[in-house]
Amino acid sequence: MSRLKLLMDEISERFLSGEEQSRKLLVNGARDLVLKGLGLLGFLVMNAVLARGLGVEAFGHYAFVLSVVLLISMAARQGMDSAVLRFVSVYSAQQKWGLLKGVIVWMTTRVGFVSAAISLFGLLTLLFIGPFAAPGLRETGFWGLIFLPLVALSQMNQFALRGRLWIVRAQIPDLVIRPYGVTLAVSLLLLAGVSVDGGDAMAITAVSAAVGLVLGWGWLRNSLPADVFSAEAEREPKIWRQVSTQLLLVSGAGLVLTQMDIVMLGLLTSTDQSGLYSIASRLSAISIFAIVALGSIGAPMIASLYAKKDTAALARLVKLMARISLATLLPMGALFAVGGSVILGFFGDQFVAVYVPLLVLVGGQTFAACFGPAALLLTMTSAEDTAARILLFSVVANLMLNGLLIPQFGMLGASIATALTTAIPACVMFFAVRHRLGISPAAF
Repeated sequence: MSRLKLLMDEISERFLSGEEQSRKLLVNGARDLVLKGLGLLGFLVMNAVLARGLGVEAFGHYAFVLSVVLLISMAARQGMDSAVLRFVSVYSAQQKWGLLKGVIVWMTTRVGFVSAAISLFGLLTLLFIGPFAAPGLRETGFWGLIFLPLVALSQMNQFALRGRLWIVRAQIPDLVIRPYGVTLAVSLLLLAGVSVDGGDAMAITAVSAAVGLVLGWGWLRNSLPADVFSAEAEREPKIWRQVSTQLLLVSGAGLVLTQMDIVMLGLLTSTDQSGLYSIASRLSAISIFAIVALGSIGAPMIASLYAKKDTAALARLVKLMARISLATLLPMGALFAVGGSVILGFFGDQFVAVYVPLLVLVGGQTFAACFGPAALLLTMTSAEDTAARILLFSVVANLMLNGLLIPQFGMLGASIATALTTAIPACVMFFAVRHRLGISPAAF
């Protein structure tokens, strides 16, 4: 990692002299890309182990419940994950330690309470409807509800740490501990001759999330300056709640667009279809891992530059983000086009059936990437209301298209719905950025 940092330092000094934000993006982004790559590799191996070890039916239960839990977790966070990232970045830049302390405590407490309440309600509901559900699905759902508050709080930690620019450690629970922990535990059980079903896999996932949450809490505490602990907590609940509500749709739209198709396949066809299609969805996420990594680094930088009113540096930063993202996405798309069937066969012979849906998903992501980080730019520059309206349209359109296309075309219909509702809003938000901020976030 240190050699990579030295290399990126040399490149940035040679080609980006005088552009401090661009140098930070490249140096920090390089480390983040390495971690993202390790995380994606871990998730691929984890899904391959689960798909082969559990079988199509049990893996379908796991994939379906996981998608449902992630969607509920998004609602439980109430947009406060993106809000805490934004406010922590701004308050840190302005050295408003009382407000920094207040926003972390206020938002984390509310997310913890809401997610725990939803989990308890879900467990009680499961007691009544459990006898009518498939046995494997019922047990998987039980452990999924245990996992719910753990992942919600872990996400709050991650976004707060990102606001403090502890980018790498912020993602270790999600990208290292969870995938590699689940892979190791399930592999050992299978090698020992123990049968593993969807419920067992979800229970292991919950335990790994708990470990990551404890580590995340410790890192967040260490990331804060001593002045935060001595300061009296200040609160601006009205502003925080208003921004969080606006950011809920913005921060959650991406998750909805990547999980709703899996859920609706399970509801309208079968959980087996959810399991098969989920692999295409996970693989398509590989193609945008650079976009996600650069977003992790760039979001607090965008918020900071906007607060300082440095429009020129902001324009250079987002242009660089867009070009790097597209440059990494295109080769991944070509790889899937040429070797997608072989890669899918690694998960099992049945998974080759999602080759075409995989290409459709990657095609939609490629088109969207051409317009740059427009959604992130709107979110981090007090234009979240504009992004929210556009993304509300995309979410509603996604639900409608999935409902229309899945019964007719199955997994292909789900991929078309997701690709369209990923690409078109990106184009619309590009023009919104041009109008609101007067800069172009596009790669060209």
